[in-house]
Amino acid sequence: MKKKWFLIIFLICFVISNIFTASISDKIVARIDDNIILKSELEQYMMGMGEVTDEEKIEILNEIIGQKLIYLEAREKEEITISDDEIEKKVDQMVKNMRSRLGDKRFNEMLNQEGLNINNLRSNYRTRVRENMYIERYVQQEIRPSITISDAEVREFYEENQSQFNIPPKYSYDIVYLPYEVNKSDIEEIKTKLADIREEILSHNITFEEAAEKYSDGPTASKGGDLGFITKGMLVPEFEKRVFSMDEGAITEPFKTKYGYHIAYLKNIKDDQRRVYHIILQPKPAENKMESFYTKFINKYNDGGWEKAKSWGAENNIKFLDFDKAESGEINQMILRRLKKLDKSKNISDPFYFNNGIVVVRLRDKTDTKEVSYEDIKGRAKRILTSNKIRKKMAEIANRLKDKYYIEIFI
Repeated sequence: MKKKWFLIIFLICFVISNIFTASISDKIVARIDDNIILKSELEQYMMGMGEVTDEEKIEILNEIIGQKLIYLEAREKEEITISDDEIEKKVDQMVKNMRSRLGDKRFNEMLNQEGLNINNLRSNYRTRVRENMYIERYVQQEIRPSITISDAEVREFYEENQSQFNIPPKYSYDIVYLPYEVNKSDIEEIKTKLADIREEILSHNITFEEAAEKYSDGPTASKGGDLGFITKGMLVPEFEKRVFSMDEGAITEPFKTKYGYHIAYLKNIKDDQRRVYHIILQPKPAENKMESFYTKFINKYNDGGWEKAKSWGAENNIKFLDFDKAESGEINQMILRRLKKLDKSKNISDPFYFNNGIVVVRLRDKTDTKEVSYEDIKGRAKRILTSNKIRKKMAEIANRLKDKYYIEIFI
């Protein structure tokens, strides 16, 4: 997962969302001295991210811990003070914004659904506001004064990252979606394929890293399946059971976790740590089923065009969804990857499994990327560069503070 310091209030606007007090059964996922981080808090930061793997969850939790460490450090600074009035004014505004966004009726319904009242909600907001205000004040007083950015640095940053400043293309596209529940025969094919991949590696026809990049469905595929060094408690029990009973250099037989079907390679053992690589194949329809659906769709499309294909789809529980002028950030990454490979000569993707269905994507139109000049963007480039330097400095401080506090992670 790309590193994100999205937790810090001075870098982003505080988003008003369904942030409620943890239930009585809430679990502790980490402890910093006598300060605890609850599962509900971790889940709030993962809201809207879709399915998150265990390694991604650990990374997010470590970011939350980093934020908490900066907050605790800020609280010790005598020159940093936040009054109760400042906090209450911010809480008042947050509650007001939430009421305005939801309307009084929906606002009260949501409180009732969670078994809360306005005081519970304010208490939850108050805790979050206090932390973020201390962090923001710490950055303003302790970090920002030491950050300097020259014009030469801004120019160099722009030239090295020019593509990031360009106005990205917009896509108009269609999704063809056939709901499909994976069954036992599909799973057997996945297991067989994974066993074949393992045999290909053991026969030295391909390295584990090359196989992961070629076959794995997981987010670490581009890194050769590298999970880094892990210790017990970081990953799901089914995975750790295999890894911590392996010899160095061994590759497991295929095994299952809640995320899919894996093979794992133990590259190094260092004390209680294991350097692990893995390949994951997620449950999906057998390839012949995907091809059968695709062939029928393409035949209808080639025979009578898009409207005939849609008529055929309506008769066979196949959904056709259209999207106009969507930016990259508004498109799911699995869909976007397919769209980027399509053009006028090939405007329909191969079939793939996504969101419990077999999917085909058709590109209707794509605008060109628009380049933005340095003069138009230098102010924004300087702000981004400043934020990058602040994030780096905060990460260094948080890492140093880990030796000052007792930290435990329980997932």
